[in-house]
Amino acid sequence: MPDKPAWGGERLRYTWGARMRALPAPIPSLGIFLAVVGSIYAGLATPTEAASLGVVAVLALAATNGMLTLDMLRQAIEGTMRTTAVIRLIIIAAVFLNFVLSIIGLTQAVADFGTGLG
Repeated sequence: MPDKPAWGGERLRYTWGARMRALPAPIPSLGIFLAVVGSIYAGLATPTEAASLGVVAVLALAATNGMLTLDMLRQAIEGTMRTTAVIRLIIIAAVFLNFVLSIIGLTQAVADFGTGLG
């Protein structure tokens, strides 16, 4: 038991029957994980190709469960575009910071300091 039970909320209790019935639920997710990571480790696909394999597998799983809709695809594409934009902004900021640090000579000063330590 944790030292502060109030932080963990109310403890949930399940019967063994309910636990056994819940076991098949993560199998599709595990299958997608094994397909992606397994194809990389088996040498069948590069990480980029394995990622596209994962996307196709998730789309197929959503279609078989009846959850594949145009609205769901739109939301997924918008989320991907936002994430990509934020990552690109971070990369641009890092390149700009690198440029500024090299222009003011800080990188050379740090390198000279390190070599001067002996």
